[in-house]
Amino acid sequence: MKLFLIVLAAVLSTIEAYDDDGFFNIAHMCNNIQTLDWAVKQGANAIEADLQFDHLARPSRFYHGLPCDCNCMCNFYSTCKWFMSHTVCYPLSKKSNNCKAASRTDLWLRRAATKHSSKIALLWFDSKIKGNGYSDEKLRLAARNLIKLLTQLI
Repeated sequence: MKLFLIVLAAVLSTIEAYDDDGFFNIAHMCNNIQTLDWAVKQGANAIEADLQFDHLARPSRFYHGLPCDCNCMCNFYSTCKWFMSHTVCYPLSKKSNNCKAASRTDLWLRRAATKHSSKIALLWFDSKIKGNGYSDEKLRLAARNLIKLLTQLI
């Protein structure tokens, strides 16, 4: 609950700081630096990324894996090229398997903080914790570890 309140306070203060109506253009599944840069260049002011935690509840990498939204929307490459040219799936499909895009957490967070901090109003982490079950303690530990990492890097 405390983490939710911290995030809510950060979002509300950001909206006030930007003096707008709180509209977010959220770029989905930006799990490597290439897609982070691409999304901000396209005008995104909010970034969603899939943050993986290891078995000790430590943030380990940004990664989604298979299947992902790109598989569902891009069954045929030519259709994907035409229909999805303004989504993260298309630029990723040029260089690698888009569902396997990944980045170390420290590199991704430093890039967001140093190159894009004036353009990003919201970071949304879709947290994925490995292991058996999601005990309250494991979730709290993951939140503490994430806050510690963010404090160090941003």
